[in-house]
Amino acid sequence: MPFRILGRNPLSKLSPEILSRFEGVTQSTGYDEIASLDRGCAGVDAIINAYSGRPEPTLEGQLLLLRAAERHESYDPFIAFQNHVELTSAIRPIYILSGVFAYVFFAAPGHGD
Repeated sequence: MPFRILGRNPLSKLSPEILSRFEGVTQSTGYDEIASLDRGCAGVDAIINAYSGRPEPTLEGQLLLLRAAERHESYDPFIAFQNHVELTSAIRPIYILSGVFAYVFFAAPGHGD
């Protein structure tokens, strides 16, 4: 199975011998650089995260990495939102509104007038 590296300074921290074992290297300026996360997640089967113990990359970085991986997979954003809200918020949205809006947006012209 081929492996890739996504990191801030992988070329300066790993020897050429180790780097030669990887399919590719994606350099990033930080955990929140969306374009690098997208390049690093494109076409992969698995992701191993080795962020430091600082709070920002631990929470926000992992969420950004998850979203980058999701952009390369098929998933239901409404179910993902519902799961996220249930885990992180005391607010409980009424999901029927999303269904009503979607029905009106994608209905035949003139429907819902």
